[in-house]
Amino acid sequence: MAEHAPKLNLAQTLNLSQQLKLMLNPRMLQLLKTLHLPYPDLLESINKEAAENPALEISRQDELLNYARTLSRGGERSLSGYDDSRPDKELKARGPTLREHLLQQARLEDFDETDLRIAEQLIDAIDERGYLEDYQAVREQIVAGGTTKNRVEHVLETIQTFEPDGVGARSLKECLLIQIREYNFENGALQKIISDAVKYHLDDLAAKKFAAIAEDLDIEPEGAKFIADFIEKNLNPLPGNAFKTDDNVQTIIPSFIIKCAENGGFTVSNLEADKGPRLNISNQYLQMLDDPATDAKTKEYLRERLAAAKIFIENIEKRYQTTQNIVDIIVKTQADFLENGYYWLKPLQQDALAQNVGVHPSTISRAVSTKYAETPQGLYPLKYLCPRNFKGYTAMQIKGMLLKIIREQPQLSDQKIAELLHERRGIPIKRRTIAKYRTDLGEASSYGRKK
Repeated sequence: MAEHAPKLNLAQTLNLSQQLKLMLNPRMLQLLKTLHLPYPDLLESINKEAAENPALEISRQDELLNYARTLSRGGERSLSGYDDSRPDKELKARGPTLREHLLQQARLEDFDETDLRIAEQLIDAIDERGYLEDYQAVREQIVAGGTTKNRVEHVLETIQTFEPDGVGARSLKECLLIQIREYNFENGALQKIISDAVKYHLDDLAAKKFAAIAEDLDIEPEGAKFIADFIEKNLNPLPGNAFKTDDNVQTIIPSFIIKCAENGGFTVSNLEADKGPRLNISNQYLQMLDDPATDAKTKEYLRERLAAAKIFIENIEKRYQTTQNIVDIIVKTQADFLENGYYWLKPLQQDALAQNVGVHPSTISRAVSTKYAETPQGLYPLKYLCPRNFKGYTAMQIKGMLLKIIREQPQLSDQKIAELLHERRGIPIKRRTIAKYRTDLGEASSYGRKK
């Protein structure tokens, strides 16, 4: 017997219809897609739109690709976490594999040794698409090593909060539901109805049976179509594919350059805005629209094309401005990281970013995805500079911080170092732990350093 979504009351139905129209309308989806595109795909989108819409003109062609190649050949850039050994690579550098990316996040969790070992085994079983289809067999194998099913389930639930969204899912349905959960909807009822559409009507969505979906969910057929468009344009059924390229070679184009300023602080260059294509409305089309000799039918067509061109240009400008606002906040928040390196990266939740920028959290997640910034510490993805699930630090990270503090302030005692880490980094660490890590590093006590 087929499952059905729980019915909503009339007030909820009316409210959801309004929310669906506001949030899932084609114009909003188009903006989110423009925000999300990697720069090479953005160029392709611009060229395609200009070819199809004669009202849209490219007044300046892309200059960023050649500029970025010049940066690479000039040796001015170091690719953090990437293989920089190939002199002929231009902007093609080795990126982390999906497994490496997930293991890095697992080591930032406050797992004990047993849970970390379980996480490593589960991550090893995730395929290149990002799925854990052999979960039952893997779980039985882990349980046979001396743990419980509940513990394995708990670790898997944590892995399913990692980036990319949807990773570690055991089916397409679970993959999409994870992404919906992580999307940061402001309206809980809207999130629920989209979840219900996936949970109960995944096959109907694929078959475009909008009337059946609408009847069961108690919404208008137009709303069911909006949900299908949202899923198609904002969710990824293959989350691991972003890490799957030939020989794991990725083309990396920085959207920003962050440099140390001579008088202190940092300067930010928006390369997409400064060196990307420049778009404008065709003067010829505007003249034709104003010409009394132009017939009514032609004028209607011109108005449609002009409206589409204006919306497209607005979306590109919003991409430039939104990412600029986000990077400005990142630079203020991550000043310690920009000066001192990875160990000083601070938590920066996307909800907090959204409040400061004045946009929805889902806009932030689309804007930081697939974009890179050249920093004094090397080339980093924007999303690495605003960690979403920064729940703890590994011993290695804390030792790195400890070593830097000892080098810069050798007079500080273990207790003072513990207080400094708590004050500056929010790390509740005990004096005896500092003493242990210091001994592991082969460093003397403050008394020994003074001598």
